[in-house]
Amino acid sequence: MLLLMRLAISLLLFHLIGAEFPPERGPSGYCPEGFFAGCTNRCYKIFNSTATWSVANAACNSINATLASIRDEGEQDCLNDYVVGTGLPYTLWIGLYKTGPNQKWNWINGAALHYFNWGPGVSPSEPNTEFCGFLLNGPGPWASPKPYWHDALCDKPTNSWSADASVSYNPGYICETQAIHTCESQLSPPPVRVSCSRGNLTKPVINLETDEILSTNAQFDGDQSNRCRHYAYLLHQWVAGRIDSHHRNRVPRNVDSGLVSITCVGNGEFTLSDSDSDAAETVSLSIEVKSTRKCRDFFWDFLGYIMSDFSNE
Repeated sequence: MLLLMRLAISLLLFHLIGAEFPPERGPSGYCPEGFFAGCTNRCYKIFNSTATWSVANAACNSINATLASIRDEGEQDCLNDYVVGTGLPYTLWIGLYKTGPNQKWNWINGAALHYFNWGPGVSPSEPNTEFCGFLLNGPGPWASPKPYWHDALCDKPTNSWSADASVSYNPGYICETQAIHTCESQLSPPPVRVSCSRGNLTKPVINLETDEILSTNAQFDGDQSNRCRHYAYLLHQWVAGRIDSHHRNRVPRNVDSGLVSITCVGNGEFTLSDSDSDAAETVSLSIEVKSTRKCRDFFWDFLGYIMSDFSNE
């Protein structure tokens, strides 16, 4: 109740004097200006918008955030307080998506998806064309005591799915970012790193099916041994084979360094540093992606490959 009263007062001041919310301290650090700071070590902000899902996530990326993910019931309840506290009926994009009718749902920022909050009448496993998720809060035939998830067409505003013209929803999206800590190492998740020494691979102990992987960087570091160079070659060939030449930019690199770097931004726009097309001198490889849908899918596939038995090829 105190949280709801605090939110109501803040929102009233915002509308009356046009002031931004001041930076707030959450349970584990400070949130950027304008972000809600009441949920664990994450910060959230609602934006009113008729954006599509991809445009909304790109807008979040532009402020160093992603569309919100909801990892458990505690986060859902806290986010509910924030949304309900606005006093407005909302349909808000969250970072929930899938890549096809028979594919599993994912969070855009790589968070593990174990908790579900689908609303009444929603069939998330149904093979339809509604591949993106939003948070629904408000009246109408789908009303619920608490906000819940709904699926929708990714290329339409969130309020376009309702067939009930008598109910007016405010479309928008929720961005999420990490709370700001004094320790710099806590701001960015460490890269997923695989190393090779004298032909022996060292991989992190992670489970891609169950572990929460927030990193957007992966690195392979090898020495000059023939076997490690062969592994680097296999990784390079896998990357080059997965990137459409129409979405690839090449920049020169110093061949002597033995490092190939790959970046991905926007709608799957890649930059690949590569001056030797057969990657004969490659011993190390680094991938850095933005948390957009296509870049994140590529990153996830790369992790699946590098954590597999690719070295047996």
